[in-house]
Amino acid sequence: MAPGIGHRRLRPARLKLELYTEYDLAKIPPPAPSAPPSDSTRPPADGGNLVARLPPELTTTILLHLDLNSLLTLRLINTLYRTLIDSLHPYTLLKQHAPHTLRILHKVQLASHFPLHQLYAEFRHPHCRACGAFGPLVFLPTLTRCCDRCIWTRPRFQVARIGFLASQFPGDFTDEELETLVSLLRQLPIVRVFTGVYGRDPSPIDIVHEPIGIVSVAEAEKAIVNWLGTVERFRGVIASLKAPRGRTEPSSDVLRLMEMYGTARSRWMGTGVTDLPYWDAQRQMAESGIYCSPCALQREYENRYEYNEELGGEGRRWDTLIWDGDDDAGARNTDGPRGDDVAFYMGDICSHFEECELLRKGYVFGMKDGMTRGIGNGPDFWIHADGHIVYDRD
Repeated sequence: MAPGIGHRRLRPARLKLELYTEYDLAKIPPPAPSAPPSDSTRPPADGGNLVARLPPELTTTILLHLDLNSLLTLRLINTLYRTLIDSLHPYTLLKQHAPHTLRILHKVQLASHFPLHQLYAEFRHPHCRACGAFGPLVFLPTLTRCCDRCIWTRPRFQVARIGFLASQFPGDFTDEELETLVSLLRQLPIVRVFTGVYGRDPSPIDIVHEPIGIVSVAEAEKAIVNWLGTVERFRGVIASLKAPRGRTEPSSDVLRLMEMYGTARSRWMGTGVTDLPYWDAQRQMAESGIYCSPCALQREYENRYEYNEELGGEGRRWDTLIWDGDDDAGARNTDGPRGDDVAFYMGDICSHFEECELLRKGYVFGMKDGMTRGIGNGPDFWIHADGHIVYDRD
């Protein structure tokens, strides 16, 4: 293990669900619970003695299987229910350490889709369900922990608008079948996306700005395959991404499907995720992820280099890379997430430091702060080889 310099993110889910949204999601107010029952239907203060008679273990199990909206509503019934819910350990931990995640679930209208125990299980699970790396994010359509790399590379984390998916079938289904298809897709957990790059751009003539609804493509595939009865029929319409082996020229159907998936990836990839810290029960702390500071600085230089190169054209390089020998185009890796996008957990980042060439090239403590602080990166701190963090130079 090797020591190094890292940082945490100040703002949640940069360039994910919240990309260019008109909302400041860090300031989203807590969700407003549904109206409690009227006095005529409100249970007595003791809950009709029903709750008081149940074993505590059974009461806890019941509450853990309720969704977030139901828990908020139940709290309003009487003091007994409010006390039971507020003393529920998983609920208390999530409110204290993952308030952003809870508010996002309400904002995208998924708070009634998943039970508390499912969210709590992901809260206590540190690893991406797809690759096993540390995962600082949660995929909202299935409430599954994931990492930054996998949301850009794994089909299981791909999302698309319901209307977009349904529009791929006009030549294959009748009007009645299309209507059934749309109804089927609307039964899936739908992420109501904010207006902005991912959501619906407001129009001056709009009276109501209704958010766009997106669903998991993988879950849509499962639902439609089940409806169609055969995987073959479904894949002939939407699921095939590659031409059969030995074919040099893909068929028009494959080209259309590749174009569709490419469109979905470029428009909505990343829309379905937000931050979810990991609760380390042994250390009694929540970890949102630690990032390599040298990698973050290098990536920001590369982003500015490429942007200015596009603006200025050939021969007008306004910014150069900071690392000697890496100032040519061939040295830049633009194939998706790299070290600056990869989150680590405590001692795990020390393994990355052992192989980080950027760190060995002479990164100076605090070097990135002037360039990257404004995009959500926190200040640097030292990380010892044993994973111990020091927040100053000494």
